[in-house]
Amino acid sequence: MDQINNEKVGSYISELRKAKKLTQKDLADKLYVSDKTVSKWERGVSMPSIPLLMPLANLFDITVTELLKGEHQNIESLKPCDIHAYDHVIYHTLQRHRKHWIIAYFLCIIIFFFEIIMFTMADISISDLQSSITTSVIILLLGGYFCFLTPKVLPSYYDSNKIHYVMHGIFRIHCTGLSFHNGNWPYICTTIKSWALLSADVFILIHGICIKLYGSTVTSNIQGVLLTFLFCSLILAIYYIGKKYE
Repeated sequence: MDQINNEKVGSYISELRKAKKLTQKDLADKLYVSDKTVSKWERGVSMPSIPLLMPLANLFDITVTELLKGEHQNIESLKPCDIHAYDHVIYHTLQRHRKHWIIAYFLCIIIFFFEIIMFTMADISISDLQSSITTSVIILLLGGYFCFLTPKVLPSYYDSNKIHYVMHGIFRIHCTGLSFHNGNWPYICTTIKSWALLSADVFILIHGICIKLYGSTVTSNIQGVLLTFLFCSLILAIYYIGKKYE
């Protein structure tokens, strides 16, 4: 596979955009990015992110191969194994990324049920574990929502305005002092998914161990502290990652 030339790709995007009689703002709106982002592409400063390559190619009626090579291709002159080579790489990269999260999510659920069985075999009743089971289920639902339902790209107005919240269906997230945009949103989503899948299993594990070592009465007294620490870690992680890529 040839090395990608940012300037050549940028010039090609500019040529295709003008052929479609679109302004940078028009193209940005169609892809839910800012016009500044499109400008950076066309100047060769940056490249479109992987999730945007296919929509961008489809918009210009070209293949991802042509987009990443920065030129029209004579399909007849290509070897069969070279046709859509870039398309396949991008497609499989996206599929592999999605598959990894699906595997991680269901593995987390399996571990969750294994922990419950393990603790019941250690003479810890379900009623003693009820609060931690409920908490872990809520966290798993949050993780599932971010793994499968949250948008991968935010609308373009997030890139041109300082917006401190994201709303999608029943989901709401609001962080005072942190602006959400397409530069930090993918990293925030990954952070929340990682936190949820890890915390769902770790919380019930710590809760069960505490019950076994100190009894249910003592554990119930410190459970509030554990919950506070758990959710504070999420808030701090979101702010850290969000500010890092803001």
